Amino acid sequence: QPSALVSGSTLYYRGNAVGGGSAVIRDTIGDTGGAGAKQATFGNLGGTSTGFTFTGSTDATSTYDSNAITWTDPTTSAPTLLVTGQDNAGNDATGTTLTFANDTTGPTVAANTVSPTTRNTSAGVTLTATDAGSGTCAIYYTTDGTTPAFDAAGAATGTTTRVLGGSAPFTLSADGTHTIKHIAVDNLGNAGTVVTGQTIVIDTVIPVSAFTAPAASAVISGASVTVSGTGTDAASGVASIQIGVQPFGAGSFSNVGTSSAISPISKTLDTTGLADGAATLRIVTTDNAGNTHTATRAVTIDNVAPVVSAVAAPTGLTNSATTTVTLTATDAATALTTPTYEVRSATLTVDTCGAYGAYGPLAMDGGGTAASSVATNFALTNQMCYQFRYTVSDSAGH
Repeated sequence: QPSALVSGSTLYYRGNAVGGGSAVIRDTIGDTGGAGAKQATFGNLGGTSTGFTFTGSTDATSTYDSNAITWTDPTTSAPTLLVTGQDNAGNDATGTTLTFANDTTGPTVAANTVSPTTRNTSAGVTLTATDAGSGTCAIYYTTDGTTPAFDAAGAATGTTTRVLGGSAPFTLSADGTHTIKHIAVDNLGNAGTVVTGQTIVIDTVIPVSAFTAPAASAVISGASVTVSGTGTDAASGVASIQIGVQPFGAGSFSNVGTSSAISPISKTLDTTGLADGAATLRIVTTDNAGNTHTATRAVTIDNVAPVVSAVAAPTGLTNSATTTVTLTATDAATALTTPTYEVRSATLTVDTCGAYGAYGPLAMDGGGTAASSVATNFALTNQMCYQFRYTVSDSAGH
């Protein structure tokens, strides 16, 4: 960068340039009358010129340059200098009075606020530099947390990005942690202060939810069913884990307990108020960037015991030597298992059954299943009463 710069009617100079500084003013003369520009005249310094050395001059060459203006280090004076021009017809321009201003302060840089800083989408960042003196030359920034760096010629080094001018827009889109640092340099080489901006975490990878209990396709019942699982996220971390249940016939899930940000998670599910039948459990894990993952597990809720019946034909008093016994059971939720068939008898006296003995096995010679079994041609003894019992369990143990 130069050690001096003219902007409008102000000549900005760097009064703390090591070893002092120097500058040459080049006038741009225009002439609309047709005679053409002849010369530029640079008067002597006016005002307070301590530290400055300059001899007024006139230049009739095509560049219209002044003599060298020099100043010592440090210098803070604010002299003035009148610059005029003349065309070949002898007409003099009104001229411009330049006021010198010492500029040793670098620009300041501000960044827009990105919200949220942990996110699953890209983030747009704009750095804006302001400088009250010679103006911003370039903005330098990094997004990896390192300090912006540049060489003596102003070229960015390392992972630094340089953007000329006072605005540097850029987009962060890669997954990972991005810490922004920035600095700006003005047109005289004055550097501002390195500022550490926001740290932005971009995470587009979904977390992972998994069940540990109950087992897949399990039959569950009662008021204290343990539902447990895990939620993990390797990038932005877990924000919440929520367990839910959708009973048979329900149109939506309801939460089981409150959510937690700690994995593993375990909650107690009370199934007694839920409909028997096929149900779905779920674990929803949300990470700090807003990504979600849902794991589901199919189970069966069964809180109702099977319904059984025993039918003997004929029934009541009979003179038949045999009877057919049909034992049936139903369960609305789960399969029937472990059937037991039993019979006991008592002496019939004057059409009244006496005390019954203990139950014993009943042979189901007609075959069948746990849901329906038949004993055919069960032999009846004269003057005896008979009772039949059928015991069956469902998959929930009822």
